[in-house]
Amino acid sequence: MLTIALRFPAGGRYHATAWGSHANEGVPEWPPSPWRLLRAVIATARWKDSAVSCGELPRLRSLIDALATAPAPRYVLPIAAAAHTRHYMPLGDDSTTKIFDTFVHPAADRQALKNGDATTVPLLILWDATLDAGAREYLALLLGRMGYLGRAESLVDAQLLAAGTATDTVNCRPLAEGEPIGSEEQTFKLLTAQSPAEYSAWIGARSDTSREGGARAKRIEPPADLFAALHLDTDQWRGGGWSQPPGSRWIEYVRPATSFRLASPPARHRRRARSMESPTVARYGIQTPVRESVTKALSFGERFHDALCSRSDSAPAFSGLSEGKRATGHDHAFYLPECDHRGLLTHMTIFARMGFDENAVRALRSLDAMWSRRSPGLKLLLLGIGTGDEFAELPILRAAQEWKSLTPFVPVRHIQRSRSGKPRVDPEIGFIRGSPEHDLRRLLIENGYPAAEVIEPLDALELPGRRIRWANFQRKRRHGEGAAILSHSGYGFRVRFPHRVSGPIAVGYGAHFGLGLFVPERR
Repeated sequence: MLTIALRFPAGGRYHATAWGSHANEGVPEWPPSPWRLLRAVIATARWKDSAVSCGELPRLRSLIDALATAPAPRYVLPIAAAAHTRHYMPLGDDSTTKIFDTFVHPAADRQALKNGDATTVPLLILWDATLDAGAREYLALLLGRMGYLGRAESLVDAQLLAAGTATDTVNCRPLAEGEPIGSEEQTFKLLTAQSPAEYSAWIGARSDTSREGGARAKRIEPPADLFAALHLDTDQWRGGGWSQPPGSRWIEYVRPATSFRLASPPARHRRRARSMESPTVARYGIQTPVRESVTKALSFGERFHDALCSRSDSAPAFSGLSEGKRATGHDHAFYLPECDHRGLLTHMTIFARMGFDENAVRALRSLDAMWSRRSPGLKLLLLGIGTGDEFAELPILRAAQEWKSLTPFVPVRHIQRSRSGKPRVDPEIGFIRGSPEHDLRRLLIENGYPAAEVIEPLDALELPGRRIRWANFQRKRRHGEGAAILSHSGYGFRVRFPHRVSGPIAVGYGAHFGLGLFVPERR
């Protein structure tokens, strides 16, 4: 048996209109039909496996025939929300038409959220097809290369799971003839493919009846075999007079009656009891065609600071000023960047221990775009505003014992030397006074963290898809009235405390703007 897992990384949304429905009817196809999946496998092979024509794909033909011959697949459906957006699309002649974009949004994976990943719960497809080792390997290759399923904006992460992988209980299956329907179940239809033998028999029967003439004879001739029929575009079979794709058939399925839940309203429209505690955290998603590198985190933090100060008339939470005087301590806003495995900025979290007043909250809600020379059209999506407890699952706010640098720590003190020029050593801890390690330990204690047991230097930021040296980061503010930088050097460290401490941890020069940021070490 084959077990295929599908995830939808582009906002967790699956965009597809059910076969037989108009796009503006707002009927999503859930789960993806076997017919759609077979066509997606063929398209992936044609475009990403260096194939030019059908005749050059004997291995693909054999794979498709095996899947079409097998019984219709069963599904394990995650809890999902069905929703849609409405917008006007230009037609090119100064007119517009109203479009309904229907999509399904599976629930987020709670375990992945704990690890700082917004991955959705996978949809599992169980297909009782018999494939040899070579065919399984080829199918796994094509699924790994599949870019989208459904509409083009419906990006997909498809994977063939290892044989014997444990799965949850099947909750969507073909309805057997005469099978009773439970009170908490509903029936619907999915489009699947005929087997190659059934298609050949249908072609032969049609050839006999077409000689008699009539309306059937006016249609274009269907392809010679099922593999070729799966290649037909929609306008081809519709233009040829067919009511559904040649080689396809409808199968009645049964699924839970509550397979969809209503999508939650946006946070800004949701009524909730007023809390006496002021919000301290705001989190944004960054949407741009060209993402900026985490090496520009300092500049990015400065731009956030300037934008929010201008929108809030320099609210104390953003400016650090109270009645025109600079506040002491570090209770005003920290601008904390987050990046993906390639080191590209994906989110920005703003944390202020003093809390956001109403003026600051209005500024946070109004910020939806930002100027960027490298990333024109940079948009910001406010994901939420709340207290630290409400965002406790974010990695930078989580409690951990070991932390490592995400952005370089820039010390604010010089190395202390004796009159002879020899560095002075702190006898209690063995560090040279004023060294980066000594300065980091001092600043952590001054900011209320316990004395670190271990401070280990790191040569670079190690990411799954990239290695970035600290010298590649911007380490000096372009403007502002912050403390003068004593050194242009940046350093990375792994720090272990005697017990778990809660984030965020950002110290050193430029800490409020993204430098000196530490994240929990994953083991």
